[in-house]
Amino acid sequence: MTQDLVHFPDLIPVVDRASPIKAIEEITNQGEGTKREREDSHFGTFVAILKELLDSRKRGSGFSPARPAMQNLPAGAERAYGANANP
Repeated sequence: MTQDLVHFPDLIPVVDRASPIKAIEEITNQGEGTKREREDSHFGTFVAILKELLDSRKRGSGFSPARPAMQNLPAGAERAYGANANP
C-alpha cells in the first residue's frame, strides 16, 4: 500500500528487506509499543479511558462500557430455538 492509495503521510511502503523494519520502528515510535510514556498513543488513550472508568466506579457510578451479550452454549446443548445439537 502506498500514499497514492491512502492518505497517511507517514506511510512507509514495504518494498525491500529494510523497509518493513523501518515501518515497524515508525509504528513503535508512534506509541504502539515503546516502553516510554506517551499519552497521545493509542495505548495511552486506552489507559486514560480505563482510569476514567475506574475513577467513576470509585465514585459509585454504575456505568458499564459494554452491553450484555449472549453466551455461547456448549456444543452438545439443545438450542432454545429448536436447532439440533452438534453431532
